[in-house]
Amino acid sequence: MGQGAPARTVAALIAALRGDAGIDGLLARRVRLTIDAGGAASLPAGVVTGRLPAADALRDLFGRFTDPQPAAVEVNGAPGIVVRSCGRAVAVIAVHPRGRQISELWVIANPDKLRHWASS
Repeated sequence: MGQGAPARTVAALIAALRGDAGIDGLLARRVRLTIDAGGAASLPAGVVTGRLPAADALRDLFGRFTDPQPAAVEVNGAPGIVVRSCGRAVAVIAVHPRGRQISELWVIANPDKLRHWASS
């Protein structure tokens, strides 16, 4: 991923997720967070809107994994994050920044949809 504004935004989100602080300031006031946790995932699924509810949902999601390791990746040609836990991909997050803030996040935590991330 390049070093432009989207890459910096993803890097800032990774740092915030690791430290569990500063997530709120990265999200737009009307951010939309969609969580696809179908299949065998024991995570809440659905859509969350608004800065504080989305930040809380991200913290909750991230806190469910053992020793989560986020890393910047490209997701369908856009900036994103893969989260690995115990050596396997447990979530992929597509990040849609608008300016310096994130306007939309799409989290895939459905194990069936993460199979091709196992070897990447």
